[in-house]
Amino acid sequence: MKSLRYFVGLMIIIVFTLGSCKKWPDSGEEQDGDSKLMENLVVAENFDWKTTKTVNIAIKLPENDPYEVVRVYTEDLEELLYIGYGNQTTFEVSTKITTATYLTTAVIYYGYNNRYLPILLGFDTDLIYDYNLDLGLKSLKADDCGCEGKLRSLTMKYTGSSSASIRVEDDKNDEVMFSNTVQPGGTFSFTGTKSNGDMEKKINFFVNNVKKETLQVDCKYNLYEGDEFGDFTIISGTSEDNLPLCKASEECGCDGGLVTMTLRYIGTSKASVKIISKQGRSWITSYYGDVEPNAEFSFTGDDDDGRLNNTLYLYVDNIENSSIHTSCSEDIEIGDTFGKFRIVKGFNKNNLSLCGSIEPVDTDGGGGNQGGGDDDDGSGGNTSSKVDGTLAFEDLWPSKGDYDFNDLVISYDFVVTKDNQERVLSITATFKVYAFGASFHNAFGFGLPNVNNNQIISVSGSDIVSGSDIFKIASNGLEQSQSSATVIVYDDSYRIMTHPGDGTGINTVQNATYVEPETIVIDMLFYANGSFASGGSIKFDDLDIGNFNPFIVVNQVRGREVHLPNYPPTSLASSSFFGTFNDDSDAGTNRYYKSADNLPWVINIPAVFEYPYEKREIVYAYLKFAEWAESSGTIFEDWYIDKTGYRNSTFIYSPN
Repeated sequence: MKSLRYFVGLMIIIVFTLGSCKKWPDSGEEQDGDSKLMENLVVAENFDWKTTKTVNIAIKLPENDPYEVVRVYTEDLEELLYIGYGNQTTFEVSTKITTATYLTTAVIYYGYNNRYLPILLGFDTDLIYDYNLDLGLKSLKADDCGCEGKLRSLTMKYTGSSSASIRVEDDKNDEVMFSNTVQPGGTFSFTGTKSNGDMEKKINFFVNNVKKETLQVDCKYNLYEGDEFGDFTIISGTSEDNLPLCKASEECGCDGGLVTMTLRYIGTSKASVKIISKQGRSWITSYYGDVEPNAEFSFTGDDDDGRLNNTLYLYVDNIENSSIHTSCSEDIEIGDTFGKFRIVKGFNKNNLSLCGSIEPVDTDGGGGNQGGGDDDDGSGGNTSSKVDGTLAFEDLWPSKGDYDFNDLVISYDFVVTKDNQERVLSITATFKVYAFGASFHNAFGFGLPNVNNNQIISVSGSDIVSGSDIFKIASNGLEQSQSSATVIVYDDSYRIMTHPGDGTGINTVQNATYVEPETIVIDMLFYANGSFASGGSIKFDDLDIGNFNPFIVVNQVRGREVHLPNYPPTSLASSSFFGTFNDDSDAGTNRYYKSADNLPWVINIPAVFEYPYEKREIVYAYLKFAEWAESSGTIFEDWYIDKTGYRNSTFIYSPN
């Protein structure tokens, strides 16, 4: 039995319904095809209509080498699902990501130095791996060589022109590791002075009592047999577990675009450094923080496959200092200088390093790790993870719609930048409005249910009329009076995209004038000027960006929100609409935005969605949709992919 609230809200809802175009087909209007109508589908009560799933990642890192970055790709390496560093105490990556439900395999990369082979794993909702299993850590290495932890022994060749007194000391305690006269071309060996056999972080070479070279031996920088340092050449060496140094690989270069880069700031005084790039109409911040002279900092790409965007723009104290082209159409090398920055490292997604070399510098006290992280152990800098897809709305809620899911078609692309402790630093959210087949003047927004309002410093980019009586925006850019962080992206579809004068809405009617999609970019800062927001930091795992809560506000009535099925309304939604007309929401059981026959008003697709024409039900355009729904998503999980037999293109909108 419907609630009495039905009668309370009846007159308001009738006005809404009459104000909208009558969207479902007349009884005499037929749609070709042999699929069922949406209203005839038999859908289980507990079906959530999700085309995505939450995947828990649990990767135990090598106990003697726990500071490298972890990357998780799709099997074809076309999409980077996650990138980040492990907990520096537990040496484990423990987080969650959102993927398409049909994905069941992933490839794990650990580090960039090819010490570990890529691992192909199967998964459902848990992606688990332990680099310390009895399978044998060394069997997982690309070679039985490398530099792990710190060096324990070195054999060097002296290449000076005359015999000399050679002395090697550790840089920390000045303990002598070797002292003798060596002839030109002669070799000499020495071992670490620490109780476990390790060398200190750096060692110094003296020739005739004059300090000539300093060599960093903590394996933060790769060392190879044949490396030359002034009058000294590495002949051989070992690190932990007697692992020998590798011979220097002749393979290097800039092939196919870089996925990560480490830069050294060579300015003379501490500065605020920002690294940004352009992706479409979005400006993405890869790094932002205060950096000391000679400090080094790292960041990663944000393209679908993890690559850096083509051009990086380097800012010092808010003034553009230089730029670096990273697409590999122009050669760049380690050691190249761009303004006040010098390239220290760079890798593509297949772990191919840039060519070139650079002398190490003492970065003690230099910082450079945004968010305050300490990278002395070799743990890296910032990483960027992303999630994207398309939302397709019906807007007649709580009445049923025509199930063409084109009252608003809007894509989203969230790029989350985080530090090496997985603390969120910033989010760039790019939305592209492709179409709306509605007469209503709808707004669009989204919530981050796990983020408090005081954990965000600022939100910018929203397209809202100044002084709006409908949307009250706080000083940090979030909507006021919400229990969790809520962003209004724009206030009226018809204001941001001008109706061309023909067709229902925009870009839904065949042969009607096409309007270019509109892009809106939202920038959210969680960390700025050396500090997180007053409410403290939030971890990437807790953010759970793949389960953000998008919604429309129907026809400028703030309380009338439409969300994904079983996603809760915001604090400003009116409960008077629930349980009226075709809605069968029940807050007591956390059931929201489903009809009595379990149909939704919104779907979320992890791809660019090619939507149906106006008044053409989705079941006619997507031939596996009905079977997917009636199976509770157990078959045809990829119903939206363009495969043979999956679509009837005559019902899918195409620009003229």
